[in-house]
Amino acid sequence: MPDIPDVALTDDDLFELDQLALELTKRKETIAAETERAKEIEAILRRRLPAGATTPLGATRVTVKRGARRLNATRFVAAFPTETWPGLYRTEVKPDTAAIKEQVAPAVLDAASVYDEGTPVVEVR
Repeated sequence: MPDIPDVALTDDDLFELDQLALELTKRKETIAAETERAKEIEAILRRRLPAGATTPLGATRVTVKRGARRLNATRFVAAFPTETWPGLYRTEVKPDTAAIKEQVAPAVLDAASVYDEGTPVVEVR
């Protein structure tokens, strides 16, 4: 559980925190707009420049790297069936989170200290 300050907030504190929340909202809006524009520019550069090459453009040089290659498991299994290629497969033991949620009470999981808690999220509305 995150620590909650036990100090009462004054009117000045509330005003300051409200101003910070407003500033946070504006900054996030600006970041979102800038991020969207950056994505648009990247899409144009990807579309107009060759992948796998660096192109000098006057003051800049733009490299368009090829996308990451990921193994398509469905096509791999079709091309290399387990019966023919058993050495290419492994069995992995992992917790079944759906079964855990159905069969173990949250209090039991808390008592066993099996959760990691992330950073608290700030939400301004």
